[in-house]
Amino acid sequence: LGAQEGAVNTIRVANRFAQYGLVIQLLTGGYMMSQGEYSVPWMIIVTVLLLAMFAIGGIMSKPLKNALAGIREKREVKEETSKLGTLSALLSLLLLVMIFFMVFNHII
Repeated sequence: LGAQEGAVNTIRVANRFAQYGLVIQLLTGGYMMSQGEYSVPWMIIVTVLLLAMFAIGGIMSKPLKNALAGIREKREVKEETSKLGTLSALLSLLLLVMIFFMVFNHII
């Protein structure tokens, strides 16, 4: 249980740092968009993707806290880990889509 608790706590801390990273990405990306030649639909799509990543990261914090509390109380945390797996996959997909639009910004 100690290793499981440590792993969940590490993920929780990483999620918190990722939220700060997203704020930095929002600020620097907004500046870069203001200096570049991007279409309005492209800017809207990338901004919506970034905001969705903020939302998913925030939603993940509750299952992370519940899983950590459940591990400490020695109860089953399968429901929380299932939610975390789904949210992590969705977050990864959003990141890949955002990278696609950043690399191929001429598509839109």
